[in-house]
Amino acid sequence: MDNKVSLWWKDHRPSKRRLIQLYSALLYNANLKGFVSGRIYTGNTKALCVPGFNCYSCPGA
Repeated sequence: MDNKVSLWWKDHRPSKRRLIQLYSALLYNANLKGFVSGRIYTGNTKALCVPGFNCYSCPGA
């Protein structure tokens, strides 16, 4: 069983690019307070354009 997992991981390991995309998406959308309160962030940094997933209507954005 362990050998199957290691073989699967070898074939499906995320690339450096994919890891950077994941980390940037988490960093840019890390307004956890918005998820707890259910409110959309409306601060000044909303106008800052950054690469990554940053949906304007997401409470975490």
